[in-house]
Amino acid sequence: MNDKHEQQQTKTSANFRHLNTDTLRAENCLNDDVLPEEERRQLEIYAQQNWDKFYNINKSNFFKDRHWLTREFPQLLSGSESERKCLMEIGCGTGSTIYPLVKSNPFLFCHAFDFSKHAVTLVHTHKRYRPDRVNGFVWDISKAPIPLSMGVKPESVDLITSIFVLSALAPENLLPSAIRLNHVLKMGGQVLFRDYAAGDHAQLRFGTQHKLGDNYHKRSDGTLSKFFTEEELEGIFREAGFECSDMKRSEKLIENRASGVSMDRSWLQAVFTFASSCFILSERNGPFLFHKKSKKHS
Repeated sequence: MNDKHEQQQTKTSANFRHLNTDTLRAENCLNDDVLPEEERRQLEIYAQQNWDKFYNINKSNFFKDRHWLTREFPQLLSGSESERKCLMEIGCGTGSTIYPLVKSNPFLFCHAFDFSKHAVTLVHTHKRYRPDRVNGFVWDISKAPIPLSMGVKPESVDLITSIFVLSALAPENLLPSAIRLNHVLKMGGQVLFRDYAAGDHAQLRFGTQHKLGDNYHKRSDGTLSKFFTEEELEGIFREAGFECSDMKRSEKLIENRASGVSMDRSWLQAVFTFASSCFILSERNGPFLFHKKSKKHS
């Protein structure tokens, strides 16, 4: 019975047209042409508005609950009655990360923010929303540090989750955003990261009218999509004061039976630990100023 099933699976897979880098380049889906700078600037200006439109249309139906998170990042299950843990989810969307976590870990409190007002409204109206477990608020980490008025104290967070979020930011906003995270993290706190890798099928299928820069594209709905290399990602977090504790590239072959196409999906998964000393960000009327944060000794 199993042998027959495996033969059928092999036969089915053989009938799929595999889209990879070579086939897509041959179909002129990859090139060096980029969209005009003004068009890129307009897309970045209206990014928040475009994500609001996305969540207004899709509600909570687009992203499935991420029950796999505790398997990939077991530290999300840490804590006890006497030592509760604090998590911050950046780009929380409608809560597909935080609500599985608060259900799995009774000792976890979650700060969760997104720059889409509509997404945060859906977080607040979720059936599991409880102010003693979740603090949901609207904020754009690419524009400014999180203020105290949002309820997040400096150096109070144990873990930060960044799940397919930084890819939605403009490349020039990646380092400032990473630096702003260390303002709220405890020393030794960690950023748990998963996002798109350069060469992912989602990148390769973009046509000639979607490229904004190196591994940087616009989607058809006007939202932005950055694809990371291992070296680039580690460099961003290292410059922001983090050490890379773990990084791996994961790949998975996806078969679309309706279209008869198979495709390679690729993402980077990493853990970045807040080092004993780093730089924090202050902004005074324009240019970024970087100040050394004092070391803490155990």
